[in-house]
Amino acid sequence: MKREKIRFRLKYKIAMLVALVSLLSVGVIAIFAFITAREHIHETVEIQYVSQTRLMTKDIKRFLDEIKLDLYFLMRTPSIQGIVRARNNNGYDPIGKSSYRQWTEQLQIILMVRQKV
Repeated sequence: MKREKIRFRLKYKIAMLVALVSLLSVGVIAIFAFITAREHIHETVEIQYVSQTRLMTKDIKRFLDEIKLDLYFLMRTPSIQGIVRARNNNGYDPIGKSSYRQWTEQLQIILMVRQKV
C-alpha cells in the first residue's frame, strides 16, 4: 500500500510537471504571437499613414501649383495693374488712359474667357 502511494504521488508529480511545462509553453507562444501581431499591426498602420500622407501632399502641391499659376496670370494681366493705378488716382489710370470701371470690365471679360478655356 505504501508503494502504491509513492507511485501515485510520483505519477501525480510527473503529470503536474508535464501540465506546468505545457502551460508555460503555451503562454510563451501566446506572448510571442501577441508581440509579433502588435508589431505587424503597427507597421501596417504606419505604411497606410505614410501612403495617405503622400497622397495628401501630392494633392496639396497640385492645388498650390494651380493657385500659383492663377496668381502669375493675374499679376501679368494689364487689367489688374490698371485697376490698382486707377484706384490710387481717383478712378483714372493715367498710364493706361482708362477708368477704374473700364479696367474692371476688361478684367471680367478676360476672366470669363479664361474660365471657358
